[in-house]
Amino acid sequence: MEGGPKEKSCPVCGAKRIRVSRYEWFLADALKRQLAETDRTFSVAEQWPLPDHRGFTWYFDLAVRVKGASIYGGVTELIEVQGPTHANQPNYSGAGGGYTRDYDKHWEAFSVRRLNKAGYHFSEVAAEDCRLSVVNGTARVMVAALLSMADHLC
Repeated sequence: MEGGPKEKSCPVCGAKRIRVSRYEWFLADALKRQLAETDRTFSVAEQWPLPDHRGFTWYFDLAVRVKGASIYGGVTELIEVQGPTHANQPNYSGAGGGYTRDYDKHWEAFSVRRLNKAGYHFSEVAAEDCRLSVVNGTARVMVAALLSMADHLC
């Protein structure tokens, strides 16, 4: 293992990975279980990378792709699980500062890359809603929305 306790290397390619929270695992697993019960083709990717136009790589907690009849052939939902520390993110103080890391990631995805024009959507989920005791209900609501968007997003 390379780096500190939050860094790990991919055993296949050696690239650095950031440890995810258990809430992200719980949500990913619940989404996979519930999507498997549908007749849809889907994928759930954890720590989905988005290269920044400046050379940095951002990571969304989850990316869920559900095929459907929309003009995009479905929908891809980029999901951020927001724990209590997300509200305390320091604002970037460099040139043009006043925004957070999460804002910059969203800006790159939807203002620079314009992923919304390719059938991507974004949502935030509170970590509290991803606790093991409630995550199935959270996933049920999210899957219903994903199925609808996969067929009707335009």
